[in-house]
Amino acid sequence: MRLPITLRDAICSNEMETICAELTAHPDTNLEQLDACLVLAMPQGNEEIIKLLLQLGAQLDHESTRAAIEREDASILQLLVESGWDMNTTKYGRTPLHNALYHQVSLRWLLSHGANPNIKSQSYTPGGTKSSHTPMSEAAELSDPTPLLILLSHGATLDPEAIFHAIGIRRSDNGIATLTTLIANGADVNFFSKRWLTPLYRAVYVNDETKLRLLLAHGADATFQTGARKLTPLAFARNRKNEKLAAILEGAERQGKT
Repeated sequence: MRLPITLRDAICSNEMETICAELTAHPDTNLEQLDACLVLAMPQGNEEIIKLLLQLGAQLDHESTRAAIEREDASILQLLVESGWDMNTTKYGRTPLHNALYHQVSLRWLLSHGANPNIKSQSYTPGGTKSSHTPMSEAAELSDPTPLLILLSHGATLDPEAIFHAIGIRRSDNGIATLTTLIANGADVNFFSKRWLTPLYRAVYVNDETKLRLLLAHGADATFQTGARKLTPLAFARNRKNEKLAAILEGAERQGKT
């Protein structure tokens, strides 16, 4: 949205008097323009400017609330809540908590002020497939386990599918610290998922020896069979011609049968 240069510069410079003068001089400023002003002001505009724009009718949308989360200013977050911001909305697919996983000050603030850590995102892939996951599952994909620990310390329910995200549903090298954290907090290393089977199958699929060994060390069942062919993780590894992982699983399978 194109804004008058004087108004745009005044917002960027936190010049309250100029902003008021510009808005008074242009009473035909529409709501879409006010929304654009709010997005522009949110990263570093002072609280009074943001409050003025909200009072004039600017609407909180995905861009402005995300900018507020990235700013990590408790007073701004409080102002948004007082202005009607729903911290648990899925209107834009991801909840505010999903966006706050990368901004720990905002994450803690939201959780301390009523954000629900168990609400799943409601979004779709470019192909039209529904993608829905909790903040915990997304936090499990990170290298740093701190967001995951913050969620757990604020009462998040342990998402049984988070373990698959830690293993690496995106073939990521991340997840050792979060996988360890999940296991330490009671994650089921033998949880069966219709989409991913068990954590051991997933570790084979992403070819991650470290995570495979970690799962086995914490009781993952190497003899579990699935599908019409009763395929074990060992057979799955052999089908994928991964002899290194197959050898590890073969040893674990022998131990499981003794």
